[in-house]
Amino acid sequence: MPAGRPYFVSSGLIAISGTSAVPMLYGTTTSTADVNIAAIRVACEAASGGTPPGNASLLFQLAVVTGSVGGGGGAITAAHTGTSTQAANTTFISGSTALTGLTKSTVIWEHPIALTAGSSWEDTFVPGEFERNFAVSVQFAVYYLAANGAGTSMNAKCTMDFLE
Repeated sequence: MPAGRPYFVSSGLIAISGTSAVPMLYGTTTSTADVNIAAIRVACEAASGGTPPGNASLLFQLAVVTGSVGGGGGAITAAHTGTSTQAANTTFISGSTALTGLTKSTVIWEHPIALTAGSSWEDTFVPGEFERNFAVSVQFAVYYLAANGAGTSMNAKCTMDFLE
C-alpha cells in the first residue's frame, strides 16, 4: 500500500542545446502539501538524423530553485498511478520552451549518463526512508547539463513517480 496518493509526470522530449545547466521540468508544492519523489528516470534520445557529440555525457540534477518562473511549454497534468482520482496538489511546467527566472539552489539528486541515443538511468527511492522530499511552498526543477556540447538533434527526457 502506498504511503500517499501516487502520480506520474513526464517532461516530454526537450531539445538539448548549449553547454550550461538548463531546467527541463519545473515543479512547485502548495502551501498545504509537501511531495515525495519516489522514482526519477532520465534518458537521452535522438530526433531524426540526431548526432551526439563525441565522448560526451549528460548530467541530470534535481534541485530546489528560487525565483519567479517564466516561459515554459505549459502546464503538465500529473497522471494517477493508483486508485485515487484526486488531482495532484503539486504543479509542473515543461521546459519544452525555455523556463526562465529560476536560480538553482540545493541539488538533492544528480546522475550522469552518456550523451548518446538510448542511454538512460532510473533511481527508485525506498519509501519512507530515502524519497526526495520537498516541503510545502517549495519550487524545484530537474536540470540537464551537456558540458561538452549538445550534438545535433539530441533530446533529453525526465519522468518521475511521486507521492502526496
